[in-house]
Amino acid sequence: MTFASVLVVMAIWCEVDVRRRAILDPLHPRLHMTDLTVYTEAGAAFFDGREPYDVTNIRGWKYLYPPLFAIVVSPLGALPSTWQAILFFAVSIVLCLGSYLECRTLLVAWAKIQRLQLLSTHDRFVRNLCLVAGVTVLFPALNCLQRGQVGVVALYPLLLGFRLVLLGKHPSAWFAGGLVLVLPIVIKLTPILPVGCVFLTLFVAIYRNSFRQTCQNSSAENRSPGRPLSESSVPSIPMSFQDQQGGKWASAGFVVGCLLFILIIPGSLIGWHTNLRHLNTWFHRIAVNIDHDRTDNFAGMSTSIRNQSLLNGLQRFGNWAVYQFAGGPDDTLLDYQVPPIGVMPMDDPRAHWIVDAIRVVSGITLIAAVIALGLRGDQVSLGFALGLGAVGTFIVSPVARAHYFVLYLPAVLYGGLWLRQRMSERRAFQFAAIPMLLCLIHYIALPYAGRVGLLGIGSTLWFFTACYFVLSDFQRTR
Repeated sequence: MTFASVLVVMAIWCEVDVRRRAILDPLHPRLHMTDLTVYTEAGAAFFDGREPYDVTNIRGWKYLYPPLFAIVVSPLGALPSTWQAILFFAVSIVLCLGSYLECRTLLVAWAKIQRLQLLSTHDRFVRNLCLVAGVTVLFPALNCLQRGQVGVVALYPLLLGFRLVLLGKHPSAWFAGGLVLVLPIVIKLTPILPVGCVFLTLFVAIYRNSFRQTCQNSSAENRSPGRPLSESSVPSIPMSFQDQQGGKWASAGFVVGCLLFILIIPGSLIGWHTNLRHLNTWFHRIAVNIDHDRTDNFAGMSTSIRNQSLLNGLQRFGNWAVYQFAGGPDDTLLDYQVPPIGVMPMDDPRAHWIVDAIRVVSGITLIAAVIALGLRGDQVSLGFALGLGAVGTFIVSPVARAHYFVLYLPAVLYGGLWLRQRMSERRAFQFAAIPMLLCLIHYIALPYAGRVGLLGIGSTLWFFTACYFVLSDFQRTR
């Protein structure tokens, strides 16, 4: 009954809000408030000879992702824009449900290992943690549904691929997992960081397990007859990764997926040479120039309060602080226009050096934490590595609009489970709830919280604290 009620509410919302946002009115273009037509317009351009990275929708927004996604949704371009929005909304609802089911499957597998009855009265912490994780990503997910954005489209294959790689029992499952993990990357580039963390953690775990197995065999040869192996010699990673076959099959699936989704499928639809030309355009115009939005503005006002990457969060906070306390220029200018570089206080090159240094340190810290989690090798540690990689995208990428924060889901879920094993339930729950508070405050008090970069700066502090917990725990227990 509850599920049916949710569907009814979603259908009503789609009719009264989502559909209306997709109406095209040439006299009032600003009433058009969906990203979906960016994808369908670019998708049409891939087939009619126009340059897909030059065309815009009625709002002047451009397509920023690799070719595949626009090509896949291009058939929607034959429909009225309102029907495009309705169909994409329905697909997004299905993918949200799929993400929920993937999380539940992963939690059930963890509960079996811990010999717990999942979501029962015997484990209130897990129930509350699931509620916190859901509330954390609630507004970002609704934002995606409302504006036709791809956050939930990228989240589902990320969780599906991770589950197949982690819990698979056969080479076909591992191969499919690696294949599926390519999809979020070709939909939008930023998930390359959590996907990379997944593979790094798995390879470290496999190496560790292989090493321990060697030690175990050596101990078995040298121990006294009848003496049992010590508990510490028992591998703690999933049984499917006791040898290297799982990692090899997952890696093979990833390589095949790159060839398939980047080259073969787009090339077969729009032509091999045409696809390579568009990939070259995307790489040189967008991928390598993402830090220079103030000069070409291809990302659509990435200096606005809705962009909560570390870069923009610190710039917004610095400009606000100078305006409030040192008589600097009005920081809200960035909400309505793109002032020439040099006008705002945070345009100082020294400020950019500091931000770049933090981003570099965050990358190094992430690698160290992922390796430490891989050396632990248990299922929760592998999931936490995925989550940390997802949160790391908010720091490394210069653009992280609020709807990107659906990627908080694995970090909150697995981070809470991981910390529960190493500190009190209360402290673990409090730390896991911080992203929820950051997201709620950002959406509820956007004109104020967004102006000072609360979500971006707060997420960065949460990320570094989480990495500190991982590294200090590794140092203490190694």
